[in-house]
Amino acid sequence: AMETRVVVCSGCGKRNRVAGDEERRVPVCGFCKTPLLKPGLTELNGAVFERFLQGDPKPLLIDFYAPWCVPCRAMAPVLEALAASHPELRVGKVNVDQEMGLAERYGVASVPTLLFFREGRVEERQTGTLSLQALERLIQEWGRK
Repeated sequence: AMETRVVVCSGCGKRNRVAGDEERRVPVCGFCKTPLLKPGLTELNGAVFERFLQGDPKPLLIDFYAPWCVPCRAMAPVLEALAASHPELRVGKVNVDQEMGLAERYGVASVPTLLFFREGRVEERQTGTLSLQALERLIQEWGRK
């Protein structure tokens, strides 16, 4: 039988079944047509955050950022590169200006702050900018714990 997995849409938070071979051609959400499984950074809002967090067993790295924050802009390409080279990890970003509730809930006081979630819980956090090499090392270290 064809292997399928459930993927939570970052646009509407609904669950979609995706066949194994679909991972090569980017499938879209059956409800809102947002592309699923597209590599790279996924912008998340408060409405879908919880479902996105809980709906997939892969670890999740979230970048809490603000559009006006210069160090955050420097982190964006680093996170894009990380996401592209680590399919075993989901990488998302949350705009703290729009999602103050999420920032508060996770105690994010300054940006950029990275939170590493496993099984829906925050396991690690890192504040400030990092090079891709430094971030790769952190992810390796966190993945081993």
